[in-house]
Amino acid sequence: MKQITTNEAFSLLKSGRKFKESIFDNLRSDKNVVIHAAIYDGSATKHMDVKFLDDEDVARNAVFKNGFTLLQFSESIQNNVDIVIEAINKHPKVYNYLSDEMKGNYEVVQALLSDNDEMIDDTPDEIQETIFKYGIDKFFDMVQCLPPKIKDIQPQSSYSELDTIEKQIAELQNKANLLKTNRANKIIQINSLIKELSIKESELTF
Repeated sequence: MKQITTNEAFSLLKSGRKFKESIFDNLRSDKNVVIHAAIYDGSATKHMDVKFLDDEDVARNAVFKNGFTLLQFSESIQNNVDIVIEAINKHPKVYNYLSDEMKGNYEVVQALLSDNDEMIDDTPDEIQETIFKYGIDKFFDMVQCLPPKIKDIQPQSSYSELDTIEKQIAELQNKANLLKTNRANKIIQINSLIKELSIKESELTF
């Protein structure tokens, strides 16, 4: 069988040919060809040289095409936060198959919940509690970067001497301190408060 060139492989993959076909056999160790295969063929990971299953460049292109291909890569790739987030952005249900470490990672969960609050119910209670703790810690870390007269406000204190935006930030702190609903709702609420605080923080004049 005639061996094809790299450029010919690019054209064939772009036209819809599958990487499993024997015509690509002489190029399965060519990283550029493998990346193109990952871009155009969602099943390409099953037919590439095993060394590429630990390659971040290949993995990024593969999960952009099909988030579930993450599960075919090495353990180190499956625990790479950036690549996991890319996979989740493509297919949120990939979260259900992640390692416990990734399921409990705050950045991963933030990416998941940004448009998929309903996914919280599918996560174990202990992971939900960890997620909430990360969220509440992040919120008050943000508060510590605010002007003293705001960050030192105690719950239920008087806001009479504060400007409008500062009052609103103080009220957000009270809400964060008073969260008493179930874990899932607490996660949604603290994520919402973090977003609100970020907006208010940008409106402040330090």
